[in-house]
Order: sequence, then C-alpha cells, then structure tokens
Amino acid sequence: MSNQIKSAVISGPTGSIGMALIEKLMYENFNILLLVHKNSIKKRNLLNFVNVKIIEVDLNEYSQLNIDDKYDIFFHFAWLGTSGESRNDYNSQILNIKHSIDAVNLANKIRTKKIREDFRK
Repeated sequence: MSNQIKSAVISGPTGSIGMALIEKLMYENFNILLLVHKNSIKKRNLLNFVNVKIIEVDLNEYSQLNIDDKYDIFFHFAWLGTSGESRNDYNSQILNIKHSIDAVNLANKIRTKKIREDFRK
C-alpha cells in the first residue's frame, strides 16, 4: 500500500479475504474500521485484533450510518447470500446491488480516496 494511505474501512471483514486483509493492514500499521453484520457468528474472530474499531451494522443500515473519522480506502466485501440456495435468489442479489451502492455512498460521505472490492488488483 502507498505511504499516503494509512487508514481503511472494511465491510464484510469476517470472510477469508477480509481476515487476510486485516492482517496485512495491521502489519502495515493501518488505522482500521470494520463494519460487521450485527448477528455475525464470526465476529468473535475479530476480537484477537488490536487497534481496530468495530461497528456492528447491517447492510441495509449503511445509508444511515454516520462515521466521524476520515478513512483513505474502503474495501467492500459484505454480501448477502454467499452460499447454498441463497446464491441464486434473485431478490437477494438485487439487494446486494443496492447495498453496494450504499457502501459507495458511505465511502464518499467519509471522503475515502479509493474504493476497492478486490485488494489483489
């Protein structure tokens, strides 16, 4: 990561990509905000990380979320219906598009410099 980028927001941090990204950013001394689903059973995996801020929020609440701090980059990994039958549920996938737009609007609201959906690029 660039020396100018030192803070990040990660939505959907409890998946394998999110967890790997947290470790990478912590190694690089980033200030990290994690947006975690309120009822996530994987949230306990985040408790081992220090110097991260966690906000419990559902995807449908992104449009009302107020974050006072500024962050340099926003990684959006949160998604409904990632396995089983729900992967093919049309309505869930349409909601994912809406939630992704809400995430982009939230990133704009907190004046992030970049928005990424895949940190390998």
